[in-house]
Amino acid sequence: MDKALYLKYAQIGIAELRKLSFEELANTEKDCATDKREYSVCWLRNEVLKEKEQQMVQEFVNQPDKLKQTYNEQCAGKLLAFVAEQGVTDFNQVEQEKVNLIKAKESEIFEAHPCSVVEQAFDKLGVRVNHYQKLD
Repeated sequence: MDKALYLKYAQIGIAELRKLSFEELANTEKDCATDKREYSVCWLRNEVLKEKEQQMVQEFVNQPDKLKQTYNEQCAGKLLAFVAEQGVTDFNQVEQEKVNLIKAKESEIFEAHPCSVVEQAFDKLGVRVNHYQKLD
């Protein structure tokens, strides 16, 4: 099959994938971990996912109140709730095993959607945040 035909069907596939939400696309990511073929369904999905992610970053940059709310509720809020569940009030008096558990949860939260996008928006704005504090 020639490249022009691939491109034609790729455009049709991209149009269909754009109809899906970011979450729907992201949920299929693990299915595409090893498929790196150009113009495959996974390749198209990854392209649309990157496009949607950048749109979300820009939306957060343009709407700081939404950025703050999402960060406080979905990112720092979830992490602080987990820390509270662990009974931690002072990190200086916590055994290393619990610190490691909390750090793993922090990575899990901030590497996933929407927190990974929130982090990109903060980076674009040149803002550094402490994951263990909500924004005022």
